[in-house]
Amino acid sequence: MRPLPLDDDEVTVVDGLAVTTVARTVFDLAATGDRVAALVVADHALRHGWCSLDHVEACLERHPGRHGRSGVRFVLSHADGRSRSPATTVSRYVMWRHGRLPRPDLSPTVRGFFDDEVGTADFGWDGGRVLGVVDDGPCAADLLSDEAAVELDQLGVRVIRWSDRELDAPQRLLGRLHEALDRRVPRSW
Repeated sequence: MRPLPLDDDEVTVVDGLAVTTVARTVFDLAATGDRVAALVVADHALRHGWCSLDHVEACLERHPGRHGRSGVRFVLSHADGRSRSPATTVSRYVMWRHGRLPRPDLSPTVRGFFDDEVGTADFGWDGGRVLGVVDDGPCAADLLSDEAAVELDQLGVRVIRWSDRELDAPQRLLGRLHEALDRRVPRSW
C-alpha cells in the first residue's frame, strides 16, 4: 500500500503531536479497513461533532485515485450521528446487510399516554409502534424499566430487545424484528 500525501488541513496537533484530522482518519479507515469499524468511528465522530460528512467527502474528492473509494462512499451513505453506541451502529449494519428490513428511525423519542417522554429508543419503525433497544446501550435503562414496559404495552408498542452478543449470529434477532414488523413496511435503505 502506498501512503497518500497529507494536505495541511488534514493534519492537526494534539498534545504536541501531529496527527491526522478526524475526517482524514475516518476516510483512511473507510478506504483501508473494515467497513463496520469505519462506520462505528464515523457515527461516533458525527455524534460528537468532531467532523462532518462534508469533511470526509472533501478527502475523497481530494484523493481521486485512492484505492478503497467504495468503502468511503459506503460510510458516507450510511454514517449517522444519531447512533448512540457502537452496538447500535453494528445493529444498523446487520439490519441493512442481512435483514431486508425497512430503514429504522434512529434514537426516536418515545411518548407515553399524556405525551410525556418515556425515553429514547435506539430504533423505531411503523410510526413508533415497534421499537428496538440494545440492552447494554444508553437507551436501555429508561425503556426497559417495569413502569415503561407496562405503559408501552398498554399503548400497543412492541419493544424488541437484544444484546450486542446477538449480532455475531443475527438470524434469531432478524426473525424477531421481521415478526414484529409483520413485513408491512417496505425495505427502504
